[in-house]
Parts: sequence; C-alpha cells; structure tokens
Amino acid sequence: MSQENYYGLAIRETMRTNPETLIIDEQKLSKQLGEVAKAQQALDVKNAAAKPSEPRKLYNSLRKELFDRQQWAKNAEIYCLTKADTVKHFEGRISDLITQKKAAVNNPLHERALEHQIDLLETELLDAKKEFNRAKHQSTNAARALRDFTGHQRIAELKLELGIA
Repeated sequence: MSQENYYGLAIRETMRTNPETLIIDEQKLSKQLGEVAKAQQALDVKNAAAKPSEPRKLYNSLRKELFDRQQWAKNAEIYCLTKADTVKHFEGRISDLITQKKAAVNNPLHERALEHQIDLLETELLDAKKEFNRAKHQSTNAARALRDFTGHQRIAELKLELGIA
C-alpha cells in the first residue's frame, strides 16, 4: 500500500495562487522584528515597575520557607500516625487470630489455617513496623527542621519595614 506525497503539488499550487505566503521579504521581516522588539521593551518597562522590592522578595521567600517546613512537619506527623495505626491494627488482628486458634483446639484444619494467617500477618506487621520507624525518622527530621528555622526574627523585622500587620 503506497501513499502519494502531495507536498510538492501543494507547494506548486500555493506558489501559483498565493506566492507571498512562501516568499520571505527581508524588509517586511525586519520591520516586523523591529515592532516586536519595541513591544517587548514596552512590556519590560511595565514589568520592571511591577516587580516587588528587595525586602518584599526576602519576606516572601522567608515566609515560603517557613510555610514549607510547617507543611512538611504536619504531613510527616500525619503519615507517622497513620503508620502507627496500621501497626496497631495488625497487632489487634494477630491477637484476635491467636484467640481464635486457642478456641479451635478440636479442629486441627482450622487451627492450621489460623496459623497460616498469623504467619502472613506477622510478616505484614514487620513491614508495617519498618515503615513506621522510617516515618518516625521523617517526622523527627521535619520537626527538627521547623525548630531550627532561624528566620522568625527577620520576618518580624520585614513586617515592620513593609508595614504588614
């Protein structure tokens, strides 16, 4: 199955009917580039007037850093609590299965099935404990980063300087 290439035919037809779309006129091009440069300069002047002052930039960057650290600490704490709840859930399920296993002394098949479930849950519990320990370290690091933030004094000074309530 072959496909025809109509590019050559399209170019010839365009050159015949509308040649100015394919021919580049250097004078028109340089005129358009000059207009674009003037418009860009006008935009640069407008943007330079709208740029925040240096103290405002510093204030914004310090507030952003503080906010990022607060959010990291909050999210790490939530994640840590979620993982602790997961560990508690697995421990509860294992203790329930052990209770059921003690009650199923007369049924060896059911007892063996419960042992298998307990083994699986203990493996999941180990994984959950490992993830919980990692989450505790993350939470500790986030809290330490928030505690060690040294920009509070500078933020207060910049608030006074900028007149922010």
